[in-house]
Order: sequence, then structure tokens, then C-alpha cells
Amino acid sequence: MHTIPTLRVLMLGKNYIEQIKNLQSLTKLDVLDLHSNKISRIENINHLGDLRVLNLANNLITNVSNLTGLFSLTELNLRRNLIDTVSGL
Repeated sequence: MHTIPTLRVLMLGKNYIEQIKNLQSLTKLDVLDLHSNKISRIENINHLGDLRVLNLANNLITNVSNLTGLFSLTELNLRRNLIDTVSGL
């Protein structure tokens, strides 16, 4: 699989994505937009130390966790989810 390691913005809203995965080589991401998908867990993003904006609005997330390592995060959008637990912010 070919990747773009210098990619800064990834917009994948409204694509029926069920799981966050295959972002290992995108360490330079600044914006990750996964709104309006079918994501139920926040996972596989801890290595995105440059990530500044994370949009997970309108998904199926119930537990907000696994956000350690996101040292540059300044904007987190979790509107319209099914959140009942928040930990590790």
C-alpha cells in the first residue's frame, strides 16, 4: 500500500467508515475529519502527535478514551454521538 507521509488534512466524512485504522504512516496529520460515519470506538490515533483538529461528530461513540499522545490537539468535536463515559482527557 502506498501512503502519503506528509499529508496534513484528511477529510473522510459521510463514508460509512466503521473503524479508525491504517493511519500509522500519516504522522504529520493536522486535521482528521471523520464526521457522520459508523465509528463506535476512538482507536489507532495515539501516534498522531501533530493532530490539531479531530472531528468525530455524528458517529456511534459511547466511550471517550484513547486520546493520550495527541499533544497538539486543540479542537475535538464529538457532537451527536452516544457518549456515556469520558476518561483520559
